[in-house]
Amino acid sequence: IALLGNGPLDVNVSGGASVSGDHYLMYAQTLTSTTLPQASIVNLFADNATLQGTAGANAQATANITLDNGSHWTGEAYYLTNGTLDATSRWTVPTTSLLTAMLSNAGRVEFTPPQDGTFKELWTRDYLGNGGTLAINTFLGGDGSPSDLLILDGGSGQGAGLLEVANAGGTGEVTAGNGILVVQGINGATTAAGLFALSGRVIAGPYEYT
Repeated sequence: IALLGNGPLDVNVSGGASVSGDHYLMYAQTLTSTTLPQASIVNLFADNATLQGTAGANAQATANITLDNGSHWTGEAYYLTNGTLDATSRWTVPTTSLLTAMLSNAGRVEFTPPQDGTFKELWTRDYLGNGGTLAINTFLGGDGSPSDLLILDGGSGQGAGLLEVANAGGTGEVTAGNGILVVQGINGATTAAGLFALSGRVIAGPYEYT
């Protein structure tokens, strides 16, 4: 673990620095005492930096990552609380990930290509699109074809941004029903009507997906 914190703790990585952890990049853990566990908060601020590894927190702890000024994080969110990207920064998601509060995206959140047909899910309570791009992989086939998923759990999707779709091997097919699921709201989650617009044409074989 590159950063293991009990907090309150603010960590700044800047000036082109690169930080990686053996599996974990950062982990916020609850303070223990002889009476009750004490809440803990760890904030990691990246300014023109490269980060690699899993980031998250245990129960009653808070872990936040902010990416600014061309920063790039590659890693899983494992009960990460909040993630924030400015317009110049990028998060590469290599496996299914979970944020417990909000993902605020003015930059680029991108899933790595599926391996052995396994697509990924990105769970968060709230998603705020600040003009950022969500780049997913989708098998462009018929209704119900597999795809990377953004899942909103009990919160809302607000703002606006772009959805970039890369074909993961589909040859195109008519979608006569509900099409291919790429954003899902569960447990009462809602989405703004203009949350996503396609970043460009999505074509497989003779078919164009909208």
